[in-house]
Amino acid sequence: MRKIRSLLLTLALAALYSCGDAGFGFDVAAELPVDAGEMVIPIPGTGLPFDIDPEALSFRYNLNDVDGFNDAIRELRDNRDKVQIFLLGIAYEIDGVNDAGDTYNESVPVSEARLDFNLAGSTESLSVEFPVDSGSGERRLVNQSKTDLNITGLKALFENELENSENVSVDFVLDVGTFTTTLVSDQVDFNITVYFDVAIRVTNINN
Repeated sequence: MRKIRSLLLTLALAALYSCGDAGFGFDVAAELPVDAGEMVIPIPGTGLPFDIDPEALSFRYNLNDVDGFNDAIRELRDNRDKVQIFLLGIAYEIDGVNDAGDTYNESVPVSEARLDFNLAGSTESLSVEFPVDSGSGERRLVNQSKTDLNITGLKALFENELENSENVSVDFVLDVGTFTTTLVSDQVDFNITVYFDVAIRVTNINN
């Protein structure tokens, strides 16, 4: 019970209900943001400009490092007969592209962007879509407001991973296309935040 009470300090209480003879239970829901911080693609200074195609950039989100997830996973494993975890949604947000003071046009072409969910025995991917530039016909790196991903095919797999894995992680992978170097070294920098909307159901808390 002490752990369950501490979990309520981390997440918001949504509903309390009676389970009849089984006792009382409650639903807890929260949206947990994971911020990768600033992501940087270096641009070498080459004196004369020429085209380069950098290696793909990757950042790993370890969900066990997030307080809400960490508490939820621990509760689930300590009270398997009383706790269930549900994934309600996943969203992403990108900002910091072409901020004031940036000297380089950071709207570089994007070949691929995705979230790789590292599940037991497999990796499931969801695409992060960027808009197509009307002039070049290429997808470009731009700021994006909070955007929901379609998790229909991932929901049950991810919930199973939360229940059974000791370490739950997601990789954000960005592969930019070819762009032109600058006379002096510079960089493309931006931020990405991934939001995990989860709910926890606790039952039979007086048993």
